[in-house]
Amino acid sequence: MMTEIIKATINDLADLVNMGRAFFYEAQWHELYQWDDISASLVLTDLIENEAAFVYMAKQEGRSVGMASAVLYPLWYNTNILTAQEFFMYVQPDKRKGIGNKLKAKLEEEARKFGARTMAMGSVEALPALDTYYARSGYAPSEKTFIKRL
Repeated sequence: MMTEIIKATINDLADLVNMGRAFFYEAQWHELYQWDDISASLVLTDLIENEAAFVYMAKQEGRSVGMASAVLYPLWYNTNILTAQEFFMYVQPDKRKGIGNKLKAKLEEEARKFGARTMAMGSVEALPALDTYYARSGYAPSEKTFIKRL
């Protein structure tokens, strides 16, 4: 089945929110936070409209099956260096045969076009296979984030 990677638009907002919600629960974030469709819609709209960010969708036969986004920013310790940070990447579980690679490649391509020297990808403890996936893709561990309920 042919997979098309396209730049997301406001018309894709409902699909983005639905996939974002699915990822939220799969990543087990519901144990710490509550999902809010309105907030997700506002942030996604900002990402789509932001010149320092990009959002892509994976579609098969016109149906959305994956999404990815990254944000560009200068390093705080050397503002001459631009980097990209993956904001999210998600592929529906039954479609995880190469679509993530296509989305990741598109994010890397776009980041390079903007002059980013590096790309950081995030992982979550609930999905340990991501660590292996990123390592196989040439990414090296950089730091971990620890969260505490307040």
